[in-house]
Amino acid sequence: FIDIADSLEQVKSKICKAGHSRYPVIDKDPTAILGLVKTKEIAARVTSGESFKVEDYIQEILFLNENTS
Repeated sequence: FIDIADSLEQVKSKICKAGHSRYPVIDKDPTAILGLVKTKEIAARVTSGESFKVEDYIQEILFLNENTS
């Protein structure tokens, strides 16, 4: 998980350790997912020198009911 309050260094550390392409974003509570972030979007924008806030990278997650056919 990436917490919405994580710094760029914390996010980079989590990405390097796990190596996933997408991460769920939480606000301290792992049962309440705010959305997801894609690592390639973070890498592309951060290398351009822009300021970093996790909330700028959050994308909505689409949930399907398990009874959906």
